Amino acid sequence: GVIPAVVLPQMAADGATVELAAPVDTASLQKAMDELSAAGGGRLVVPRGEWTIGTVWLRSGVDLHLPKGAVLKGSGNLADYNAPDAYPQNFAYRSEGWRAHHLIIAHEVHDVAITGEGAIDGNAGAFMAPLNPDAPRGDFVWRHGYCNAHDRAKGERPGQIIVFVESRNIRVTGVTLRNMPMWTCFLHGCEDALVDGVTITNAVYHANTDGVDVDSCRRVTVSNCRIDTGDDAIAIRGAPEKLKDRSKVCEDILVTNCVCSCAASGVRVGIGTGAIRRVLIRDFRIKDAGHGLLVQTSYPEAPTKGVAISDVRFENITIDECAHAVIVTAGTSGADAALRDVSFSNVVARTFGSVIVEGAGKPRPRGIGFDGLDLTL
Repeated sequence: GVIPAVVLPQMAADGATVELAAPVDTASLQKAMDELSAAGGGRLVVPRGEWTIGTVWLRSGVDLHLPKGAVLKGSGNLADYNAPDAYPQNFAYRSEGWRAHHLIIAHEVHDVAITGEGAIDGNAGAFMAPLNPDAPRGDFVWRHGYCNAHDRAKGERPGQIIVFVESRNIRVTGVTLRNMPMWTCFLHGCEDALVDGVTITNAVYHANTDGVDVDSCRRVTVSNCRIDTGDDAIAIRGAPEKLKDRSKVCEDILVTNCVCSCAASGVRVGIGTGAIRRVLIRDFRIKDAGHGLLVQTSYPEAPTKGVAISDVRFENITIDECAHAVIVTAGTSGADAALRDVSFSNVVARTFGSVIVEGAGKPRPRGIGFDGLDLTL
């Protein structure tokens, strides 16, 4: 029942091309973005060089293009970022030490892109504490070490760095996303998106630095990406609680031909109180991760009703130097969301932990299938 996501056509080629003049700052970038969108859209080219900016807002019809050698670097001062109430779907998790500030925001827009061979740098060094070599390390996840914001209690780091919120017709292609202090690229409540050929490089000991998070979205393709990071490489979530349209389901998601190493899970499917269905993960290589593939309706330490998960397929997966190759778990005994029809085929794994499939009281996984599992412990 899995329907692969549609690969989007290129944006219209008849739009204007505008080349920003150096030096680039937040105001000049935003002004050019606004004017180009108002004129009908097109490609906005950032000049080569490293330019420090605060929050900028992507506008409909604009392709933010970063040629090779062009770098947009996040400011080290949180005062240069958006206000927490800048849009109604915004949120923060103080318990994890991050605020509702972002570097690039696409809010309720359409036909937007970030392209090129340049880079976006989250300036993690300005926000994250140094790694303490004497701090406890996890047995499985974060076994390389773990660090958070300089002052976790005050939440002194930004939230998701690149954010697409209830937007449509999105593409992020070719760019390098690096040194992020939190989730790298977050799509929330969006439709028709392509993340292709992107390189994500974050410190393996920086907590909560997910690579690509797809939450309550429809028709999303993540392809040909290389992700090295300090949390989950790919997270597929069903948490529409903050959206204007809380009925949105995460469905028709395709992740293909990607390579990753990470401190937590190579691919995590789950978390939220909505639904996730029709997901296909194929031709994926995972090396040096906490868990290879994790399907989880809810966090055990944060009881909720859980997210309903169905019709998820993993095909042609290679996993090496991980703790557990596969975990399918209903989470907490109080959850009652269904977990069914999840299959794993042609999975080759070399790990030091077992494959786990477990219920938790009310929820019991159903229709969990393995075909062609080659497991070396």
